[in-house]
Amino acid sequence: MVIQSVAKQNFSQLAEDALNQQIQMYQLSQHTYLAASAYFDQADISLPGFAKFFHERAEHEGRKARKLIDYQMTRGGLCMIQTIPQPIYEWKSAMNAIESCLALEKDLNNSLLRLTALAIKQTDDAHLRNFLKREHLKYKVETIDHFVKGYTQLKRVGGEGLGLHLLDQSLYQYEKFTV
Repeated sequence: MVIQSVAKQNFSQLAEDALNQQIQMYQLSQHTYLAASAYFDQADISLPGFAKFFHERAEHEGRKARKLIDYQMTRGGLCMIQTIPQPIYEWKSAMNAIESCLALEKDLNNSLLRLTALAIKQTDDAHLRNFLKREHLKYKVETIDHFVKGYTQLKRVGGEGLGLHLLDQSLYQYEKFTV
């Protein structure tokens, strides 16, 4: 039996459980990005810009998970680190990787929106709502926009050949899709 923290105040079990689910989603995205980084770093794929880009994404998602864990602890909640499903680890192309990661980012954003709605409507938790808005929601919208721009650039260059090589070099140099 887990003893409730004396720090816990106006922090519902519903919000605590939802935060644990969001932490797990961030961890899944972190593992997916690590797998993508390793995939693009393979000798027979050799797209160092994409490898570096996805490695940076993995580190960022890990920091976001850590912020939620820290928040959970600050509020007196209990962080339940759960088993993470096996992420995708092989893609057909750079385009396919960007498409699947864009879908993952949209899933993360939808989950954050549900968590925010829970904070507003069901638990009336202004602190959680403010934390999510300040630390997570704005960032997710910007990340989705960034992935969409990368997807558009990949489509524009045909997703292979010299265009892909030049896009990969730019990604390596600037660590983001430049517009």
